[in-house]
Amino acid sequence: MAFAADAGVVPYNRKLIAPEKVPDRWEDFLKPEFKGNKFIVDVRPKTQSDLVPAVGMEWMVDYSKKLAAQQPVWVRGGTRILTSMVAGEYALHAGIDYNAVVRVMGKDRGGSLAYKVIEPGSVENKRHSGCAEDGE
Repeated sequence: MAFAADAGVVPYNRKLIAPEKVPDRWEDFLKPEFKGNKFIVDVRPKTQSDLVPAVGMEWMVDYSKKLAAQQPVWVRGGTRILTSMVAGEYALHAGIDYNAVVRVMGKDRGGSLAYKVIEPGSVENKRHSGCAEDGE
């Protein structure tokens, strides 16, 4: 699988959440420890909708309902939200494009913003060669 600049990644503030606690699979966002304002989701779910070819529409609709039931913080916008993450307002984002994350990381003097790549195939526990594991 090729890694594109608009691929979805999971950004996190490494000062607020340890890298090992950041979800490794999309389903990990559904764990009880992430319920109740523990992560943010963009109201325009581009990252999630980009997964449909890999996981199927039925899986994505079911996942989206479960994700909403986790009571995330609903946000709008990429750079502004990532800047808020750098400032320590949020620990974890449920998926945003790689390019936006890297752009904000370049301005993050404190080094608090990092990201993890969760591959579309991780839903079925597949691993693909050639992908970065994380952005530390």
